[in-house]
Amino acid sequence: MSFLKITDPTKRDFLVQEYLKTRDKVRKNYITERTGELGAQRELTKLFKPVIETQKTVAKDLAKDLAKEITEPVTSALQPIREGVQKAIELAKYPSIQAAETDQDIDTSMVILGTVAENYLRQFASKEDVDKTFGLYDKHGEFFIGDSPVKIEGDDIIVKNKEYKGTPGLWELLVVKEPDKSIYKLEDFRNYAEILRHTNAMKHNHDTKSNKPKSSKSQKYKEIIRPIWDMVYSGV
Repeated sequence: MSFLKITDPTKRDFLVQEYLKTRDKVRKNYITERTGELGAQRELTKLFKPVIETQKTVAKDLAKDLAKEITEPVTSALQPIREGVQKAIELAKYPSIQAAETDQDIDTSMVILGTVAENYLRQFASKEDVDKTFGLYDKHGEFFIGDSPVKIEGDDIIVKNKEYKGTPGLWELLVVKEPDKSIYKLEDFRNYAEILRHTNAMKHNHDTKSNKPKSSKSQKYKEIIRPIWDMVYSGV
C-alpha cells in the first residue's frame, strides 16, 4: 500500500473533497441502477402476471384431469372388491353360508346363495325389521326356525329333510316382521304354516307337548300366526 504525502493544506482539503464527491457519486449511481432493476422487475411482473396466472390455472386443471384419469379406473376396479368385502362382513358369522362371485370361486363345501335368498339374508344380517320369533334366527352361526336347523341351497329352503321352493313370498314370511301381502301367495302361506307346525315354532320354548302358543301384539301375529295356530291346533 502506498501513501501520498501532501504538505499543502489547501490542496489536501481539495483532494479530500473530490474523494468524498466521487464516493457519493458512485453510491448514487449504484442506488439508481438498483432502483431501475427493481422497477424493471415490477414492470415485467405486471406485464407477465396474466400469463403466469393462466399457467397456474392450466397446471391445476391438468393435475385434476390426471388425478381423475388415475383414480377413476382404480375406484372402478376396487368396487367389486368392496362389495365382496361388505358381503363377507354381513354374512361372515354364518359359516354355513358363503357367496361365490364366479365359477372359479365355487368350492364343493360352499353353499351358493340365490339372488332372493341373498337379498333377504342381507336384511336379516342388518337386523332391519326382521322376525326372529316366528321366522329365521341364528344360533352358533347357523340358521334355525323353531327347534330345527335350516339349510339353504340357492334360494330354496330345507327344513326337516323337506325342500321348499324359495320364492320371494316364502322368504318374506320367514324373515320380515311385517310381511308385504302383495309379495306372498297362498302357496307361500301354506308352506310357511307347514314349516311352523313341523318345527314347533309357534309353541312356547318349542315344546312339542305344549298347547300354548307364543303370544305377540304384532300385526303379523294377529293376521298370520294366530290364524295358522287355530287352523293347525284347533281341537288339540
